[in-house]
Amino acid sequence: MSTHDFQLTYSIPETLDGSSAIARDKMRDHPDWDTVAHIDTTLTGQLPLHGIIAEKRKQAEKEVKNIIKELLEQSRKRNALTLHASLMVCGLGEPIRFDVTA
Repeated sequence: MSTHDFQLTYSIPETLDGSSAIARDKMRDHPDWDTVAHIDTTLTGQLPLHGIIAEKRKQAEKEVKNIIKELLEQSRKRNALTLHASLMVCGLGEPIRFDVTA
């Protein structure tokens, strides 16, 4: 198993009930992720991954999506929240793009 640095950029469309702002705050406050100065919706961190590149890409996407889904569920007041993301993982090639709705 090896540890890979990552950079996550994301957007959460505004909601009338303030859920999107709560979700952005929760994303920034996640204890395993660091913020990037002056860029509100970019986070960095590390992921322990194993296997070949294709397996590592799947693991990275799954792990980050699971954390995001939990944070969105904690933030949601009424309607579903959707997050659009691009995840770059060091050594794993092109960006991994995905959406999460909770």
